[in-house]
Amino acid sequence: MFTTKSIGIGTGLITGVAGLTVAVGYSTDLFDSKELSNPNTQINESSDRSVLHSISGKLKEEGFIVLNTTKNENSDWTTILTAYKLEKTNTFTGQEDKGSNVNEAYLQSKCAEILNNKADDISNYKLAKRWCVKEETINTILQKRGYTVLSAGEDKSNETNAWKKLVQELLKDNSKFAVAKLTQGPQKEDMNIKALKAGCQTLKTEETKTTSSDFETNIELTQSWCSVKGNVS
Repeated sequence: MFTTKSIGIGTGLITGVAGLTVAVGYSTDLFDSKELSNPNTQINESSDRSVLHSISGKLKEEGFIVLNTTKNENSDWTTILTAYKLEKTNTFTGQEDKGSNVNEAYLQSKCAEILNNKADDISNYKLAKRWCVKEETINTILQKRGYTVLSAGEDKSNETNAWKKLVQELLKDNSKFAVAKLTQGPQKEDMNIKALKAGCQTLKTEETKTTSSDFETNIELTQSWCSVKGNVS
């Protein structure tokens, strides 16, 4: 005969295989706090690793170069500091932050405080992505991710098919990149390619850097609508 706990276990097995040991324990109350704190309590290796992943680790996987918080690395921190002092709101204090104490050591200490936080700490992840990594352009980051940013300012015959595929996908929901104003209907392909290229040009992928307020939005749009994974064939 099934008890309440055995039913709970069954549910856990069906819906939580990836995190079996912990998920079952929480859903059925079979583990108490002592068991969970016991270093000998095993956690399934297939558990969702993103929960245990640090901001620093996530940034590195995404192609960013995390700066050393214990020493200066050439002029990298100086470059970040210059941009930081121009920011009005997206700072470590949430407001303009350029007092006499705001120097390279200040940025290093702030970054050191958050880089080891879990990757799902979104607000600090965004701060770290802007102020704790080497300043680089959208093109540079995407190249490290294995993407080829298409040439929006000129016509390259070997890129035509790539543009066609992107247009076809964007026509399904133009709101995903509304700046590129596409037109439904037959014989609109060339016009739509031009419209998509014009939209991609607004993203300024060779100029927009990690310290820019537009970086996060622009790199996502560029990766989705202005580039292809791998080389252009």
